Formats: sequence, C-alpha cells, structure tokens
Amino acid sequence: MLYEFLWDVWLECCGHMSGFTIDDVEYVRPYTEEESMLGFGVGRRDMDISLGDLLEGGMEFTHEYGLGTTTELSLGVADLGYGDTGDEGTQDHSYRVIRMLVRNEPPDIECEPCGAPATSVCTEHLYRQEGNAWLCEDCTVAHECDDHLFLPVINSPRVGVCGYTG
Repeated sequence: MLYEFLWDVWLECCGHMSGFTIDDVEYVRPYTEEESMLGFGVGRRDMDISLGDLLEGGMEFTHEYGLGTTTELSLGVADLGYGDTGDEGTQDHSYRVIRMLVRNEPPDIECEPCGAPATSVCTEHLYRQEGNAWLCEDCTVAHECDDHLFLPVINSPRVGVCGYTG
C-alpha cells in the first residue's frame, strides 16, 4: 500500500525497479526466485509483504526508485496505529494502519534566466548541468532546445528525471 502510494503520488514514470531497505534487508519489485537462486538476490526479498509486519514505531528506512536515475527517499515511522473496529473504544489488533503524516512542501524553483517561478525544466540542460535548465513559460518559449526535452515542474523528487510528469 505504501509502495503504491509513493508510486502514484511521487515517483512512477517508466516502471523502474524499486525497493525498500528495512533493517539491512532489501524488499524489491520486481523480484524473481530465479534472481535469488542465481545469487543476485542475496539479502533481497519480495516486496509483496505487509509493512505492518516489518515496521515498529521509531524505525527509519529508505525507498529507492529507479536504477541509473535513482531517487532515494528517507522514511520514518512515528508510531503504529491499529484499525478501528467501528465499536466505540475498541480496536482490531489484527491489522495496522499506515497514515501519511507529512509531505514535502514544493520547492520554490526560480527561472534561471529571469527569476520568475519555473514551470518547466529542460532535461538536456539539467543533465549537462549547463544552467538555464529551470524556466518560466516565457523563457521556455525562447529556449533553444526542442519541445520534447521539457518536463513540467511538479512537487516530486523525480522532477526533471527520466520521463516523470506527475
């Protein structure tokens, strides 16, 4: 569930491999028994497991999305709650509830040529670290690169990476 949430809200662009690292064990997707049998999966397990079975309050862990264009998220567990049964004052301890308590504020990214709020990023200039990668609408129109090189500026750690458009 957390995996799907992170993909849907922040990360998914091209079906890259991803995984969580919890207590020095990697939980990955896609995961194959063949990979494990060949020795590539040492210390790896299938991500198809309940995080409620692995996490405790106060734990910190990471999630990595993509190989080559890796985005790493640092995550933490403030506390674990339990499901409400609907009966007043009772909780069902057979399942735990994950609630997202915080999310980043979108960064203020300025257009490099003029200082207005950036609305697009030129992936070519960003990749080459040449400057003038972050652009407002007017500067995007005047920019020398082809339209297919622009991605929107969005509230995601994947902004400007791969083909991520939110």
